[in-house]
Amino acid sequence: MSTTPTPPGCSRRWFRERLEPPGRLRGWLNTGADGRYRVETIKPGPYPGRTDPAHIHLFLLQPGAGDPYWIDDVVFAGEFGLTPEYRRQRSVRRGNGIVTLRPDLAGGVRAVRDIILLR
Repeated sequence: MSTTPTPPGCSRRWFRERLEPPGRLRGWLNTGADGRYRVETIKPGPYPGRTDPAHIHLFLLQPGAGDPYWIDDVVFAGEFGLTPEYRRQRSVRRGNGIVTLRPDLAGGVRAVRDIILLR
C-alpha cells in the first residue's frame, strides 16, 4: 500500500483523517511567486451509480491559515449532473469551481479555475 506524503505545514493527523484513504490520482503543488498554478491531469468521469457531475476535489494549504481547507470542486460546464439544482446547492467556497474546457494549441483542452484565498 502506498501513501501520499504529508504536505509541508500540514499536521499528519489532519491529513491522515481527511485525505489519505482511499483514492488515487492525488498530488500537491505550489504556486509560483505570482500566485499562478498549473495542473496537468486527465478529465475524470463521474462516480458510478451517482448523479453528481465529474469533479476534482481541491484543498488549500495557505501559509498562516492553519490546516488545509476545502474549496468548491472543479466541475465541468456541460457535464452530466450539472443541473440547476446542483448549481443552487454549491456554496462557492473561495471562488466558483465550474470551468469551461477550451481547446489549446497543443491539441488538448484547458480550463481556468481562479481561487480566492482567505485573508
